[in-house]
Amino acid sequence: MISSFYSIIMMLSTVLSVLMLENIRHTSSFLGKRPLSLLLGVLVGWCFFAAMEISASTLGVCIFWAKMIFVSNLCFGVLYLWFVLEFSRLDAAVVRKWIVWLSIFPLFALTIAFINSMQFPVWEGFRFDAVRNMLVIDYGVWYWITIGYQLLLVLTGMMILYTKCILRSPNSKKAIWILLSATILPLLASLVYLYGITLLRVIPLSIFLSVSLVFYGIVRLRMFDLIPVARHKLIDKMHGAMLVLDMDLRLRDINNSAIKLLGVTKKDIGIQIVSRISEFSFLNAQPGSHEDLNLDMYLAQTDKWFDITISALGKEENRGLLIILRDISAKKRDEAKLIQLNSELTAQTEKLTVLNDQKNKLFSIIAHDLKNPFHQIIGFSDVLAKNAKKLPLDEIEDIAITLLESATHGKHILEDLLTWSRSLMHSIPFNPELLDPAEYFHSVVASMKPLAAKKNISFESDIASGHTLFADKNMFAVVLRNFIGNAIKFSHPGGKITVQCSETEELCRICVIDQGLGMDAEHMSKLFGLGQKKSTTGTMGETGTGLGLVLCKEFAEQSGGEILVESEPGKGSTFCFTVPKTGNDQDINL
Repeated sequence: MISSFYSIIMMLSTVLSVLMLENIRHTSSFLGKRPLSLLLGVLVGWCFFAAMEISASTLGVCIFWAKMIFVSNLCFGVLYLWFVLEFSRLDAAVVRKWIVWLSIFPLFALTIAFINSMQFPVWEGFRFDAVRNMLVIDYGVWYWITIGYQLLLVLTGMMILYTKCILRSPNSKKAIWILLSATILPLLASLVYLYGITLLRVIPLSIFLSVSLVFYGIVRLRMFDLIPVARHKLIDKMHGAMLVLDMDLRLRDINNSAIKLLGVTKKDIGIQIVSRISEFSFLNAQPGSHEDLNLDMYLAQTDKWFDITISALGKEENRGLLIILRDISAKKRDEAKLIQLNSELTAQTEKLTVLNDQKNKLFSIIAHDLKNPFHQIIGFSDVLAKNAKKLPLDEIEDIAITLLESATHGKHILEDLLTWSRSLMHSIPFNPELLDPAEYFHSVVASMKPLAAKKNISFESDIASGHTLFADKNMFAVVLRNFIGNAIKFSHPGGKITVQCSETEELCRICVIDQGLGMDAEHMSKLFGLGQKKSTTGTMGETGTGLGLVLCKEFAEQSGGEILVESEPGKGSTFCFTVPKTGNDQDINL
């Protein structure tokens, strides 16, 4: 009954070996396929011979199958080492040379076995133990030499498999541990048998366990298939970091990129991921609800941005998470640069729009405002040239006055144009210094008296010596002259212009007040924008370009001050500008 059990065990091992051999035959080529196929073929024979030997009913039949088992044993060591050498990626020429030399001894041993009846070097005798229902063999010296040689080859193969594969190829660990375990089991069983422990037939049992283990690895785990190997290699070669978490968010697996990008190591496997990457704490909020979640996240410990994809793994109690992190720091930097460039382009576009409006205004001034004075000059000059001898003296005097006014008006327009163009090109020197506003007020009023006299306009001022301000004297004069000139232009004949000066702790404020036409809020909103308004004529038909106030605003701001306007239609206007009192103000735009 016991013999039948062991015989069945070995027949099952034979069937499993045949299935493995068939699976290997249909598997894509891999390193060591040929010697592994031969090794499985020998294993099929060995298991079959062992099954026959166990179930044999006569001594002669038992001896025959025992000798066949010995012949099979002669091949195991060489074929095993051959497979290991190829699987370890050693040079093919070197492997062939080794196998040729290592095969000499088994062939010699086979020859010895054939002549055993002469000198009994392998088997000294056979007998059948009826109590244990098994064949008992008295082994000769050559048998132990042969077994020692095979054991040496197998141990050498195991050492190579461990050092060259497990230590250098972590992706193959599972397959290699299966091979090592399947090799160790028969070796341990043989040692037990050689020490005389024969209560159980341990060798058939160990062979069955080893065959079952390898069968599981080849058929279930596909350990010699290229696909899982390729997948492992792809995972370790991928640029993105890969993390595998269980349902308790403990780290279960990582790839090489995770080690490089995130600083985690194999020693971290088993710890809570949040303890290493605090930004993943959001995973605790809704466990199990992160299927196909994609987000961008900044990880402070790495100072990098990552595109993170989270996918659910498994079902029910065996759930987990697969997290893929791709470094997008360069992309984020590029996006920030694009945003900055877009902002700069928008600013440039707005600036170009303003410049284009200024260009159009310039052409308008040249085409209209500057053309009119020259038309008057040319027209009246033509009248004088043709009729100077015929005209009375008083008419000639009137024409001369008109020519002077037209030339003066044209000169002022040209001066404003030149000053404005120099301001656009930032070529006007800015040299602020401490000034006495009273001195410049009297100078400007003196130059404006002829224009004021034509309208019988009087001046009133509370600017006295003792006030000081910090500004460029030429710019200050331009602002004051424009303010007073506009006040004269829009004042009614017989009107009054008041100039006031007041001080705060840091600023000096100059205001020019008239009682003229005034203006509404809409007109005031367009005072300092070129291209947004047309110049309003004065109370006596005076015209202008509108450039003066634009220059005043630029000069006031460059001096560290501002312009303030108050006005009401029919009641006059108040134009004020502020200037720092001293040169200690660091906000002045030098």
